[in-house]
Amino acid sequence: MWTQLSDNISAFEVYSVAYDAVGKRLVTAAQDTGGAIQSGRNAPLWNAVQGGDGINAFVNDRTLARSGLTAFYTSSQVLLEPKLLIFVTQGTPRSAAFTYATLV
Repeated sequence: MWTQLSDNISAFEVYSVAYDAVGKRLVTAAQDTGGAIQSGRNAPLWNAVQGGDGINAFVNDRTLARSGLTAFYTSSQVLLEPKLLIFVTQGTPRSAAFTYATLV
């Protein structure tokens, strides 16, 4: 008889991780699950922002810090569809995810 041992653990293979010093949360780029941003400080929940194979995850927590904002960047394989998201310190989005460049 098969018995689950993971107790609802959600695992993913991370390629890149970045830390937001303003909002105290992480952004990751992971195999098969794309880009995700931690929903809050020390939160076990993650918000998917991009599908596919996530490759790059970056945070700019300096330029907008005085405004209490952080810019998150993610991209998938071969830098396909890079995304930019801006969040307020409390973790709520200030802007919707949008593609800021498409490489051809």
